[in-house]
Amino acid sequence: MQELQTAPSRSIKNLTALATNTSGLSAEQRRWAGRLALATSGFGLASGAYLSSKSQPTLRQIGMFAVTASVVGGLARWQFGRVFNWQPAYDVEAREGRLEVRRYYPEVHAITVVAEQWEQSLEEGVMRLAAYISGANSHGTRIPMTSPVLSTVAPRAPLLPSGSTSLEASGELERGVGVLPIADVMAAGPRQVDFVMPGGLTLADLPIPDDAQVRIVPVPGRRIAALGFRGRYGGDIPAHKRNELLFLAKVAHLRPRSEVWFAGYDAPSTLPVLRRNEVMVELDD
Repeated sequence: MQELQTAPSRSIKNLTALATNTSGLSAEQRRWAGRLALATSGFGLASGAYLSSKSQPTLRQIGMFAVTASVVGGLARWQFGRVFNWQPAYDVEAREGRLEVRRYYPEVHAITVVAEQWEQSLEEGVMRLAAYISGANSHGTRIPMTSPVLSTVAPRAPLLPSGSTSLEASGELERGVGVLPIADVMAAGPRQVDFVMPGGLTLADLPIPDDAQVRIVPVPGRRIAALGFRGRYGGDIPAHKRNELLFLAKVAHLRPRSEVWFAGYDAPSTLPVLRRNEVMVELDD
């Protein structure tokens, strides 16, 4: 990709202030909001503990209230961290039963391909991409984390040829994708893991990854069918959700054109009942 050889035209620090979504908050603003929430909880906990130690009943009550509020706020910040991550904008075209049909805008993704079992490939892919946004790049700059993390479910993600795009290349290989035996979906093989780059950043703006296994690619606007689910996403759960999505898409007379992608919006430390997960597939227009 020739675009990766072009030096960034603006710094990441300046650009993240331009990366906005439908909420009007940039990726950088969301990151700082998360830090402020943690600092506020810490300050409230410390001041509450101090007031609780006082002999005056009123101050002790205020202190206990501050401690309780800070603990609750800290737990909420921990469990709902996705609120502080930038997410790509989309328009909802229709709802077909449990499916939501969306129209996404063009994006830029950091991608890597891992030839392992499902959980191992997701873990290894996330580690590579996290290193890139944490500074393992040609400019040593940090790029704000976004949601969701994407990974192909079945081991069919292609090794992308130069110049190909992320979902576009998968679509060329996987036209006519259908329900597969669970064992085949969970078999070891190449799976592609993606981080969506914050909105407002282009190929020319993003630094070159230090890891040759990480690439930066453009992803065109696309039409997606998404099926949401809560809870765990380990074991063969994504395989069952993949096949369920494709079955529901067939019932709704939708035409998938790519491999199914898992989308995880929350950190692994989030309680399963609070996790937002999806499986999604690109559709023909």
